[in-house]
Amino acid sequence: MSLQEANAQVRPEELVIEDIDTLKVLADPVRLRIHFALEEPRTVKELAHLLGMPQTRLYYHVKLLEKAGLINVVARRTVSGIEERTYQTSAKSTTVSPSLGSELAGTGAVDALFEMAAAQVEIALQDMTHPIGSPQSSVLVMNMTQVKLRPEQVAGFQEKLFDVLTEYIDNDVSDDDVVVYEMLVAAWRRNAPA
Repeated sequence: MSLQEANAQVRPEELVIEDIDTLKVLADPVRLRIHFALEEPRTVKELAHLLGMPQTRLYYHVKLLEKAGLINVVARRTVSGIEERTYQTSAKSTTVSPSLGSELAGTGAVDALFEMAAAQVEIALQDMTHPIGSPQSSVLVMNMTQVKLRPEQVAGFQEKLFDVLTEYIDNDVSDDDVVVYEMLVAAWRRNAPA
């Protein structure tokens, strides 16, 4: 059994961030990139190579993420007398508790999330060899739209959206043809009611 298979058996599906302090740890573009990269088990050396950053810069951020419970050590080994740790996110997905509500404003979390998403879309656009929207494109969809819902339709809309996402998030396909696409989904009310 591989490390990934063993860890998948004990890793919870979802980590819900319940406090602003944990969210502030994640609300940094570098730490957010590390967190996303650690969906697969990696050492700091592997992270440095993947993210194009020096290892020395990453150790500080990795320690903060570990202390906050956002990542865990999943393996240890000794290399030339030094312990090398392999890290992975503490859950398969991370969600912010709805109870935090307006406390999110001003934490930097939204800025960090959108900054990271924008950077990843820029990279994907640079790698594009097919038009946006084609099945071979590195950017499957780029769309900002309005959805008009009556209050009684909101819960149904959320359920359908989460059902579609869950169908593909939980897709345990492991062949070499699988391509992973990152998504940022946010829906906000344009004008808050008076």
